[in-house]
Amino acid sequence: MSHADALAAIEKGTLKVGDTINTKPEVNSKLSFACEGANWESSSSPDGGCVVAIGYTQDEAILLSRMTWELITYIQRLRKSINLEMQDVIEAFFLTNMDERGFVPD
Repeated sequence: MSHADALAAIEKGTLKVGDTINTKPEVNSKLSFACEGANWESSSSPDGGCVVAIGYTQDEAILLSRMTWELITYIQRLRKSINLEMQDVIEAFFLTNMDERGFVPD
């Protein structure tokens, strides 16, 4: 039943399902979420009044953020291991043309 059908049944005061006519329809809207693909999670409240859906596709921005966090964490651990202070200046760089195994092509 569509939203429009439910509103029409409430306004008319009747609901026809097959050959049966209900003259006192009570319509409870139950929300749900349907999406194609494996990168979605959703959950409904017990009464069906609220649905939360989260898409968790790892796009390039998310992957780059993760790489940035890992690089900063690694640098901070190196700084700590050699007892550098916050005001000590370091020079850091990294290569971006590695293959999937972490090697730089010849």
